[in-house]
Amino acid sequence: MINFGGHWAHAHDNEQIMFMTHAPECLAQMALPSGERWLHEWAAYWIDHRINNGNGCTDLALQEHLDSHEKVEVFRTFLAEYRRWLKKMPETELLDIGGYPMSLERVVWFADLIEATIDGNSALRDPLGRERIVPIRH
Repeated sequence: MINFGGHWAHAHDNEQIMFMTHAPECLAQMALPSGERWLHEWAAYWIDHRINNGNGCTDLALQEHLDSHEKVEVFRTFLAEYRRWLKKMPETELLDIGGYPMSLERVVWFADLIEATIDGNSALRDPLGRERIVPIRH
């Protein structure tokens, strides 16, 4: 599960682990202003977290790291670059991490899911047409 603001999304561990594996690689190749050091620190969290958690316990920690509008906008820029970066990679490099094969389409779609969760866009469906984002009810 991932959550942000008033919404949460069904997110499988393999989707989150795939993101936590490839997103830091992409980020390392990007030129970000030095004031965006927090994003590199968050990426270090992803690397550590994906190694030490799993089986229902992975967490991108959007809520904790996107604590200002400025950070949300920087992260949106990163997600756009991440999608472009993924589409340039040979698909064979993406297919299997930890025994969880995924298509390039699915990996790119997960970045869409992250952004839709931030936006509260519950209209986004997964590649099989299923609803994945729902409002948090208190």
